[in-house]
Amino acid sequence: MTTDFDIRFAIDPVSAGGMNTDELREHFLIEELFTPGGINWTYTHYDRMAVGGAMPGGKALPLEAIKPTGTAGFLDRRELIAVNIGGVGTIAVDGTDHPVGPRDMLYIGMGAAEVSFASADAGAPAKFYLLSAPAHARHPTKLIRQGDAKRLDLGSQKPPTSAPSSSSSMPTASRPANWWWD
Repeated sequence: MTTDFDIRFAIDPVSAGGMNTDELREHFLIEELFTPGGINWTYTHYDRMAVGGAMPGGKALPLEAIKPTGTAGFLDRRELIAVNIGGVGTIAVDGTDHPVGPRDMLYIGMGAAEVSFASADAGAPAKFYLLSAPAHARHPTKLIRQGDAKRLDLGSQKPPTSAPSSSSSMPTASRPANWWWD
């Protein structure tokens, strides 16, 4: 087994609002993202996004086209980001090897013809989380190492001193009579 895929159709907000837990899981949860020695894709009709996982073992896994893309090559009209959440690996793009460490990522632009995923050690395989979207322009392949990322801590670093008071959250005159803190 090398490449497998399934298709998810878009669900409108009204229908999703009436779904129970099992129905929501059936339509939105991707359970089998990583399979040893394979590439799994879930092609969605939400902006034609494809979510996948590649888990190479002892041999490299080629990126193969899947029928829903409608193209001979997977990246003929798409771009891809591969984030390594496993062991050390390599992604080969059109004859150039890119070593991808844990938590590093590789952007691969539209038009790349030959792409493959490999693990440095089959006992501690790379696990490439894949996300692909339609593309309208070519951009060069770029390796982004975790150490090169710009860290951005959001929010206050101080612990909260107290819960907000009801008077500071919403003026009394604009609150409905049955507001939860009344």
